[in-house]
Amino acid sequence: MVSPPVAAEPIAPRKSAAESAAERETMLQSAGLALVETDAQKLRSAYEHAASFVEPARPPRVLRPRPPMESGPLIQVETRK
Repeated sequence: MVSPPVAAEPIAPRKSAAESAAERETMLQSAGLALVETDAQKLRSAYEHAASFVEPARPPRVLRPRPPMESGPLIQVETRK
């Protein structure tokens, strides 16, 4: 048997952006927090400045010369008494 279709709940209208922002602000204030937003123009100018900055080339690493290899016979050294 097929069950009869169930009536769907009506879709609640979305809140406007201003209502959502006000609700979020009161929720944050009640929690003791503050919402900080970044100024889009300042962010864009900072990204442009960072993109135009060229880091200077580092000088190549200078390796110290290795000590000369001993060609004599190996000597066993006792380390315990």
